[in-house]
Amino acid sequence: MNLPSREYSLKLLKQKNPENIVKHSLKVEKIALFLASEFEKKGIILNKKFISIGALLHDVDKWGQIEKGFEYKKNEQTLAKNGFFELSEMISKSHLNSILKTKLNNWEEKIIFYADKRVNPNDKIVQLKERFEYVEKKYGKTPKMLKEIKNSEKLVLELEKELLKVVKNLELNELK
Repeated sequence: MNLPSREYSLKLLKQKNPENIVKHSLKVEKIALFLASEFEKKGIILNKKFISIGALLHDVDKWGQIEKGFEYKKNEQTLAKNGFFELSEMISKSHLNSILKTKLNNWEEKIIFYADKRVNPNDKIVQLKERFEYVEKKYGKTPKMLKEIKNSEKLVLELEKELLKVVKNLELNELK
């Protein structure tokens, strides 16, 4: 699997994203790597570099999506053009409502997706209920969006249960 370096990934992330998105992504990386370590304690070997880079870059186009709409995927497309196909595909699956449209194929994708949903925009670790309350207030402006958020929440709760079957008594709040 071809992956960019952490240095390149941080540079790309910091290029135009505001500081809160950078901090959020760094916290998502920390949680995702913690989860990967817990999985490895159970004998499940994961690609930690993919998890690290994927977590850092899951919101690489966030600034453009805020300014130009959710279809903005310039950096995601650039990553694919540079041969980082798996990473680009994972980034496309990291948006909340993508869980309604596509399948997370492996533990790495599931861990990154889940870690993102446990970190709010000001880089604090929160329970899923609190995160979804924020998402509803921020993005649930139409009945269609609100319905997508509610349906996504159900699937993320199922994902959490799936992860917890492997890693019992998971306490992320200790990762301040």
